[in-house]
Amino acid sequence: MFEILITLVVIGLVIGFLLFSNASSDVVVVGSLVLLMLFNVVTPNEALSGFISPGPLMVAGLFVVAAGLRETGMIERFAKHLLGRPRDLTTALFRLMVPVSFLSGFMNTTAVVAMYLPIVSDWSKRIGVSPSKLYMPLSFSSILGGQFTQLGTATNLVILGLYIDWISSPDAAWSLGLGDGPLSSAAEFWGVLVSGFPSAVIGIVFIALFSKWIIPPRVKQYEAAEDARRYEVVMRVDSGAPIIGTTIEEANLRSLPGLYLFGIERDSVMLHAVGPEERLQEGDLLHFAGVLESVVDLTRIRGLVPAEGDSGLHQSQRVLLEAVVSSEAPFIGRTVRECAFRTTYGAAIIGAFRSGQQRSGKIGDLTLEAGDTLLLDSSPGFANLYKDSRDFYLVSPVKGGRVVRHERAWISALILVGMIILLMTGLTDKVVAVWLAAMAMIGTRCLSGALARSSINWQVFLTIGGAIGLGTAVRASGLATVGADGFLEFASLLGDSPRLVLASVIVATALLAQFVTNYGAATIMFAVAVVIAETLELSPTPFVFGLMAGAGCNFLTPISYQTNLMVYGPGGYRFTDFMRLGIPLLAIVVVCATLFIPWVFPF
Repeated sequence: MFEILITLVVIGLVIGFLLFSNASSDVVVVGSLVLLMLFNVVTPNEALSGFISPGPLMVAGLFVVAAGLRETGMIERFAKHLLGRPRDLTTALFRLMVPVSFLSGFMNTTAVVAMYLPIVSDWSKRIGVSPSKLYMPLSFSSILGGQFTQLGTATNLVILGLYIDWISSPDAAWSLGLGDGPLSSAAEFWGVLVSGFPSAVIGIVFIALFSKWIIPPRVKQYEAAEDARRYEVVMRVDSGAPIIGTTIEEANLRSLPGLYLFGIERDSVMLHAVGPEERLQEGDLLHFAGVLESVVDLTRIRGLVPAEGDSGLHQSQRVLLEAVVSSEAPFIGRTVRECAFRTTYGAAIIGAFRSGQQRSGKIGDLTLEAGDTLLLDSSPGFANLYKDSRDFYLVSPVKGGRVVRHERAWISALILVGMIILLMTGLTDKVVAVWLAAMAMIGTRCLSGALARSSINWQVFLTIGGAIGLGTAVRASGLATVGADGFLEFASLLGDSPRLVLASVIVATALLAQFVTNYGAATIMFAVAVVIAETLELSPTPFVFGLMAGAGCNFLTPISYQTNLMVYGPGGYRFTDFMRLGIPLLAIVVVCATLFIPWVFPF
């Protein structure tokens, strides 16, 4: 009894801190594990087992895979073809959720969300929408899509495995009189679709139409600050570039916030005030003015290169840096070309900012003055070499300013496809498949080892691992058993209405899954559901698929499922934000499951 009380108090503290404080989720969850270990509710091995369980290990590896796709520019290609440039939030949500839900039916939902996270981050800036409006629908649509087939979520496989083991045991003899027996292969694979498909269709339509009023914009949409430095850069359309022949609009050159294309130099003639329908030609010099973040995004576009050349280093060694020219620099009063800046410093100037002045023309003709801020293409070692030099007041790397390795884009895509095939076919363990892909990204130089380490979101990793440990404590303390016994008594009162019993099982499983993980809820409630079916002399099959629907309803809290935790921080959400959208979705799933499952799998 003592362990149950301690566990209840700790869960209450976790919810309280997440609701009413600014403490980060990983600190709260890991802190709860420390308390549970302190009072001997769980052993250290039990509490920390979540950190070496498949869930968080897969998530960590998927962050590395996603980083490899981003560093090779493959994510931008995915975004262009899958998402486009919708004109309103409703259309944007449909274009996001439909492919996500479909993919989630055939591959691990965590992998789908990990792949889409950086896509959605970039996309939200381009279409001018708060990322908070997109991240939660991303997670929820993957959860809904996970109910299309047995492959969508491991919980379905856990429940199916429990049912197969049970149906072949002597304890299941009573159900054979009701016509129950081993499910066909088709029923095993597609049975969950009976309620999963209508739930997903109605749920996606509901989110697309109403989430704009339900989800608050916790993270403001990107807007360039009025006082932000605006660099002037000139980019050349390279030979063989895929954007040759496309319009400025189609090339997404007008979709970067805070960036303005003020002219195109073609055959030594400057075209001013070019319209969005102007088609790009090989060798065009594009003159831009914009904030640093959008200039960085501009350098990532395949087929655009600095007009006057880059640093000449290998792509894997090139980064962008900012340097402020000091009053003691020897090149003050001379043009970039005259001082041979690239030869002297091993860096190419690709953009410049001068406070209070606008300039146009070639970088080589720029006369350098003290206080000029230069955007440089150089090696990472430039910052260490010149940070104490009298030539520059300040030298700093640009966040996200690594040169995209476009030539390795298809290598990263093939690695992704290989990982998906392994995940779908089960030829190897899921964790092995993900980390094999992660190591392949590093081995093929799609990204470096240092970048792979920094790409892992450790807050997400710690929160997921800690949440699994918290679920272990709920089971180990006996709290889950007490709750299940109480529910069993309640369900026996509804014996006259099998559909109400089924609905109560689904709701109880869904509520339990919010705190003991969907795996724990599935395991606990399977035993309860079988006893209920036996007591009421009903077929257990509809309850099995009802358990799958309920265990998949991870909509109410951020700690209930890995994909929710993955979007919790980036979306800036509060704990209760998930309930605001999650409660209507839970109602949709319960109604669909209660109506459709008994229709295909009668009591």
